[in-house]
Amino acid sequence: MFGRRSFCTAVARKAEDIMKNPDCRTWELSSRVSYLVNSVGDLDTAARYSRLAVFSKPDDEPEVTVHTCETIIGSMVRAKRHKDAYDLYDYFFNKHTLKPNSSCCNHIIESRFQQGLVDEALDFHRTVKGVVPDYPSEASLRVMTKGLVHSGRFDLAQALLKGSSKMFPDHVAFNNLIQGFLDIGNLDKANHLFEEF
Repeated sequence: MFGRRSFCTAVARKAEDIMKNPDCRTWELSSRVSYLVNSVGDLDTAARYSRLAVFSKPDDEPEVTVHTCETIIGSMVRAKRHKDAYDLYDYFFNKHTLKPNSSCCNHIIESRFQQGLVDEALDFHRTVKGVVPDYPSEASLRVMTKGLVHSGRFDLAQALLKGSSKMFPDHVAFNNLIQGFLDIGNLDKANHLFEEF
């Protein structure tokens, strides 16, 4: 179903387990992965290089290292390679000591919703909430409301918005819910939410 991967999924103990003469410099690695994803479209090679991120120096620009992880995970989700996205998330953040950011978490939640795994998306949301420092973010709220609305879980989307509207009074998240009610022909509910927002 997912095709054959040409990158290693085993846990590497050193950079040389991934490739010969690895370059683990933070900025160079991030640029290489971005280039492979955006210009060449070679996700397998980009994934192989991105795995070197766990061997970057820990004090050497951690946000750039996590951006490298975010780039490849997001690219795998956009390519509908959900299993690869999960494997990479697990490799970076569970098997190694990197800390995910909100965007990495959003990609996994979006992936679960794309596959119709609503309960798994909600479980993941609950798991990372309070553990990942910048999660949830405005973007998280947008991903959650969009996924819940598309799954027909309007009650949960509305509860999520009410619970976080003081923190993120986000028009895009409200629009997701309002549009969902319009799509099913519930004009009264859509109008009520519009007035409430």
